[in-house]
Amino acid sequence: MAQENQDKKGSAPTSPAAQSATTPGSGGVGMGSSLLKSAAAMSYADGQQLLAPNGGETNTDAQPVAAPAAAQGPLTDEAIKKAIKENKTIGLKPANLNKAFMHRVQDFFRLPITGVVDRALVEAIAAYQETNTLEKNGILTGATIKVMEAAGLNSKDAGYWASRDAESRKQIQADEASAQQSVAEAKKKGDDAGIRQAIVALAASQIGQVNSLDRGDGAKYGWERIRRFYEVALPGNAYATDAGTKGANLFGGQRSSKDEKKGPWSWCGIFAVWAVKSATGNGGWGNGQVTGLSEMPAADILKDGKPGDIVRFSGSLNHHVVLKRVLPETKQIEVIEGNTDYQAIRSSTKAASTVAAWYKAL
Repeated sequence: MAQENQDKKGSAPTSPAAQSATTPGSGGVGMGSSLLKSAAAMSYADGQQLLAPNGGETNTDAQPVAAPAAAQGPLTDEAIKKAIKENKTIGLKPANLNKAFMHRVQDFFRLPITGVVDRALVEAIAAYQETNTLEKNGILTGATIKVMEAAGLNSKDAGYWASRDAESRKQIQADEASAQQSVAEAKKKGDDAGIRQAIVALAASQIGQVNSLDRGDGAKYGWERIRRFYEVALPGNAYATDAGTKGANLFGGQRSSKDEKKGPWSWCGIFAVWAVKSATGNGGWGNGQVTGLSEMPAADILKDGKPGDIVRFSGSLNHHVVLKRVLPETKQIEVIEGNTDYQAIRSSTKAASTVAAWYKAL
């Protein structure tokens, strides 16, 4: 998980339902370019990513479709399993692996960008094939990829990505508006739990929407969302419009992955504040820390922590997350965290013993 750049002393520190990854422990630093370059193919079981950072051309050995099939019903379970296997093989071809092709396919279908080849991806491919009178098998055949590329897959066209960026910005603003409406309705009823659930739902709506890999035009997936996090949590900060915030495998303030990380480059706390502030108007971010919310002792998290609160972890990472729920039986907490590996937003479970402090959202 990425570090918050400054702590209190200034030290360094959609759409389908979003998928979550459960990761024990409190931290780790978001993958940098050196780790990205060393990412290698492995034997992929269900739930593993097909991932690599470099450029390349799409490659598939699939035979061209001889003739389109007539409209069919849903794929059988057996057909879906076969398609998952075939798509993993296609994704592992060097040219596809080098460009993280499966991430691009997921983005094309507006699925959570995880690199995981699963049932949801196969069903999206199959639906697209049927719509475009292609053989409906859920497999990324050469004919299927060709039609997808004509519609924007692997595009470097500035106009295409400008429209996608506008779509992303419109969606996150709609997510905020939905949360604000839920909060307004909950306030009328005096329902604090409803307000808190609106915060959690807003944070969860961003799961799978950000990934630092190159989407095809040199920008990262979901950069408009990161920009929005800065705009709300840290108004007026230059990193909202900085080229590094947009660029693939970069952070705000960087022009190269080798550049030193300075200022509020790490946005996990900024994301957490965005969720609370967008929904409720409460809180802020300044000097590397949460502002405007009551800080509470770590020892009380399992007893008094509630959904929507912001949690800060111990150690130099200074990592901040949105609390989803507490698990007193196992002495753990479920959280939603931003700026993890590949700057992704995900759900995870962490040990309560690693909490340094937490902040009451209400």
